Amino acid sequence: MENENGNGHKTLTRDQLLDAAKHAQIERERIVVPELGGAIWVRGMSGVERDKFEEGLRIRRGKRKGEADLRNFRAQLAVRVIVDEHGARLLNDLDADVFGKLPAGVLDRIIGCCTELSGKAQEEVDELGNDSASAEAGADSSSTSPSN
Repeated sequence: MENENGNGHKTLTRDQLLDAAKHAQIERERIVVPELGGAIWVRGMSGVERDKFEEGLRIRRGKRKGEADLRNFRAQLAVRVIVDEHGARLLNDLDADVFGKLPAGVLDRIIGCCTELSGKAQEEVDELGNDSASAEAGADSSSTSPSN
């Protein structure tokens, strides 16, 4: 017997939820980036991937321990979500230093695509980025960044 919640949708069981999670596929999309001279594939992120990325932004020691170190976070995120046509990463984490030299608008479009594919609210990404301005304003030269 299927339970309905009044709007015609059945209520899922534990097994159905776990099966759906096991078979979830992360979407990807090809976008044209004229500033780069061509097109790239961008993928969304799973909940685990997003959490791992955000945790990697945390400062591990010093006065700002536990706060987010958002320096170059757009490029750090972009290198994680640019993939080939099969979904394999093209860039590694160390490429973020070079990739961060791109115009912010290019990085924002890549992140925006990832955001849509992940189902992440754009407001959350904007809020994270806005925190970087206040974090940079309060940062002193003795703060340390996480080692990745």
